[in-house]
Amino acid sequence: MLARRDDWCVSRQRPWGVPLLEFFDEHGRSQLKPELVRFAIERLHQFKSCDPWWTEPCDYFLPPDYRGRGWRKGSSVLDVWFDSGCSFVASVPAPLTDSLRRRFAGVAEGKDQFRGWFNTTLIISGLLSHRFPFQKVLVHGFVTDQTGVKFSKSRGNALTLAQFIGQHGVDV
Repeated sequence: MLARRDDWCVSRQRPWGVPLLEFFDEHGRSQLKPELVRFAIERLHQFKSCDPWWTEPCDYFLPPDYRGRGWRKGSSVLDVWFDSGCSFVASVPAPLTDSLRRRFAGVAEGKDQFRGWFNTTLIISGLLSHRFPFQKVLVHGFVTDQTGVKFSKSRGNALTLAQFIGQHGVDV
C-alpha cells in the first residue's frame, strides 16, 4: 500500500484547522524561517489556541524586525488526518523513543479510513521508526439502512443512540 502511495500533501486550504505558520513577504514569496515560526508559536501559546492566527493581524505574529513590511499570513492548515495519525505516539505515556519502539497488538478501523487516519498512521510511523505501530489490523464493516446504504451523519440517515434504543431497546 505504501509503496504505491502517491505524494502526500500535508496541507489543506480550509478556513479552520491547525494553521501552517507560513508568512509571505511583500513579493509573495514564502518565508518559512524557523525563527519566524518559533515566534508565532510563542504568540499562539499565550492564547493556548490556534484561533488568533485567523483573527490577529500578521504583524502580531512577526518579530519586531519583520513588522510593517506588508507581509501576509498563509491560509493553509495541516491536513486533519495528520493530527490523528500521530495519536499512536501520544497514547503511550513514555518518551518518544520508547513510544516508537512499542508496537500495539492491534488496531480496529473501518475501510473508509484506509486513505485517512489509517494511512497517515502508517506514513508517520514509517517516517519516524521505519516500522508499523501495530501488529494486526481488524477492518470492521458498517451498519446499513434497509436499502443497504451505510448509516452516516453526512447522508442524514443515521440514528442517535437514544433514537436507536428508543426503537429497538438495549438488547439487540
